[in-house]
Parts: sequence; structure tokens; C-alpha cells
Amino acid sequence: MNRIPAESSAYQHSLDCVHCGLCLAACPTYQTLGLETDSPRGRILLMRGVSEGEIQLQEPSLGEALDHCLDCRACESACPSGVQYGKIL
Repeated sequence: MNRIPAESSAYQHSLDCVHCGLCLAACPTYQTLGLETDSPRGRILLMRGVSEGEIQLQEPSLGEALDHCLDCRACESACPSGVQYGKIL
């Protein structure tokens, strides 16, 4: 399977993100690398792309971006929309 079903709870949680960027300052990998794909907002968009069939799960850049996440969830406390990042990844 190359997609995550759009009905999945991970996809539904990804829709809570309003792309405000307040998570960026809280994310250690974004602070170090400075790449959008290495931010919570960027990873959420990548996973949404997988769910919508725009990005293949086997895409090397997807795995790299997800592997850079430290799973510290500092982004969750910074998020005004209450995105539950841990339930998306």
C-alpha cells in the first residue's frame, strides 16, 4: 500500500494544523537544520500528501524527514490549534 487512508485518525488530526508556524521555534530539528521538511508543519504536510496520494511512502525524502523528528513533542505545547503531532506520526 502506498497511501495512508484519508479516513485514518492520523489524517484527520493532520487537518487540525492551520500552518501558522508557531511550532517552528519549539522544534529542535527545525532550529538546527532550518528546513521546512524538518519542521512539524512540514512533516504534517508530507504525511497529508501521503494520505492524499500525492507522495509515495517509499519516497526517500519522506523517510529522511520523519527520521529527523526527535519525537520530543515540544511542538504540541506550542501549537495554538492543539494539533496532536504524536498521533499523526
